[in-house]
Amino acid sequence: MGKAKILSHQGEGLYTVEIMRDFERVNALIATIDARLAVIEGERTTLEAEETVLETQLSDIQWDISNQIDIAAERPTKQEILNAEREVAERQATYDEFPTFPNLTLLNWAKDALAELMAQDAAAEVAVQEIIRLLSLGFPIQESIRVIVYNLSSLNLEETSLDLRKAELTDELGYQEIKDAWCADYSKDLTIDGFHPSCEIIGEPTDIILWPGDQTDPVIPDESGILTPIIGESVAQ
Repeated sequence: MGKAKILSHQGEGLYTVEIMRDFERVNALIATIDARLAVIEGERTTLEAEETVLETQLSDIQWDISNQIDIAAERPTKQEILNAEREVAERQATYDEFPTFPNLTLLNWAKDALAELMAQDAAAEVAVQEIIRLLSLGFPIQESIRVIVYNLSSLNLEETSLDLRKAELTDELGYQEIKDAWCADYSKDLTIDGFHPSCEIIGEPTDIILWPGDQTDPVIPDESGILTPIIGESVAQ
């Protein structure tokens, strides 16, 4: 037995009625969705904050790597070092044979040039090691960012799905099921804007009839007797 609101009497016991429905489960589902959406928003805010921190850290590492690459790029070749060492040896031999001031000056210039190349080589080696160290720090951060981006995408997809589901349920709350129904005994005096029991016809899921009107004090179903919209039920229900 269900419950119908009498809207109008068309005559001869035929009424236009609104089928009353129980929206308790629909409202409960909407409340559950709202709660989950709030959790999603909180999780997204946390993830976005973490992503911002990691992106900043990664940007700093990338900047440091760029600087170290510039230093490493200044590394002299082995041939350049060998040529400088040969120049020093030749200038040293000349000075040993002819210890004049000009030969000493040339020797010192050669030694300074070699020292500069060796310093560049040492700095480049340090830069290479620093690049390796920075990369070891950057890779885990990149992976963490990738995981965060994936989780954010999952949350966004879930949010979209829940929003669509909530929209369906909300639309259902505003739906009025209006139909014509005969009173079982063709009573013509059912109260307009009043409520009256309804009965579903076996094998005719879209049709109903109204409880006989001549019965004294018909039992009006409470909310537990009203039909629940299918959209608010689970597969098991």
